[in-house]
Amino acid sequence: MAILFSVTFLHGDSPDGSRAGVLLESTSFDWCHADCGPFNTESIFVCIQVDGKTLIGSRKDSNDLREYYYHPSNKPGMPVRVRYDDRSIWLGTSENKLFHFEQGYEQDLFYTPTCIAEIHQRMFKSLGDVRKPASVPTEAVLIPEGGRFFWHFYSWVRCSFDANENDNICTYWDKAGHKDYESHVVSEVDRKPVPETELQVDPYTTRRNEVRLKNGIRLVSDGRARINGKLVTKQPKT
Repeated sequence: MAILFSVTFLHGDSPDGSRAGVLLESTSFDWCHADCGPFNTESIFVCIQVDGKTLIGSRKDSNDLREYYYHPSNKPGMPVRVRYDDRSIWLGTSENKLFHFEQGYEQDLFYTPTCIAEIHQRMFKSLGDVRKPASVPTEAVLIPEGGRFFWHFYSWVRCSFDANENDNICTYWDKAGHKDYESHVVSEVDRKPVPETELQVDPYTTRRNEVRLKNGIRLVSDGRARINGKLVTKQPKT
């Protein structure tokens, strides 16, 4: 599909009042998982940087949007023309067509850390002051998980180095302070455990079962088999 978003007037204002922006990521989400046909329940989500701000917008998928829409998953940083106010975002095309997106920060669907961080910052504001249960260790980090109005979801996570299995263990607690589960992880960069001194969880880019550290490293599964939490060291005979 051709790239049809306008890339002209890339600096400053254009005659139509739009600004030069960068489309960091876009994705789609269908809350009905394609089970509500013939009704269209799929939405397009975009994460944009413009004027030093990160904006998140969504709109219902449509045929005219598909005609112009370009998915930049393999081309991060694509320049776009942007107009926006406190509630809306308009993306311009090279044919001077504007697509309207509503700003919204409740859906945590992106992969790009900058986009995740913006959403989590808004979620933290909605959470307000959260009291940590006595059963949760003091070093555990609060992870926002969204919600609206009076319903807010969050959990806690702490990661440590496990010398016995030479990996990292991330332990999760639910909002009530009950220990939920543990995951055995390593650095995505070199598939090795991260030293204890560097295991500083970043709450703005960490999600449930997807921990990112303040140094930018993402922790992923160590890929080893376990039974009832015990590492399988011997393979069964065949």
